[in-house]
Amino acid sequence: MVRQGGLIGALALLLGACASAPVRSADRAASLLPRIEQAIGTPSCQQDSDCRTLPIGQKACGGPEAFLPWSTRTVTTPARQDALAALAREHAQAREAEHRASGRMSTCNVLADPGASCQARRCVLREAPALDPSQIPR
Repeated sequence: MVRQGGLIGALALLLGACASAPVRSADRAASLLPRIEQAIGTPSCQQDSDCRTLPIGQKACGGPEAFLPWSTRTVTTPARQDALAALAREHAQAREAEHRASGRMSTCNVLADPGASCQARRCVLREAPALDPSQIPR
């Protein structure tokens, strides 16, 4: 089970609380989160290279709403990895349908993939890198 500070539960509450779309879309997206959590399992690791990130959700203007860590030691076969990616795509599509149905907008900020690292034999998200103002195109 992925705990990451209760990220799955918090994400489910956030996504559910923000949903003003028809219940079907909200239920579809919310019902996929436990399936994603189950597919990830406990993301155990021995080194950083065992860890990956999975984009979750879909902002109204595009891009993921969050990332979850997962491990190649837990999701071991290409078939299981493909199934996990398919669940994440299905969840993103459900969130996109919610946004379309509600006309909801978002901040359109880009959420950078923080990457994942192995800490205490468990994959965790790294802290998102700070934006360097000198790198912003003018």
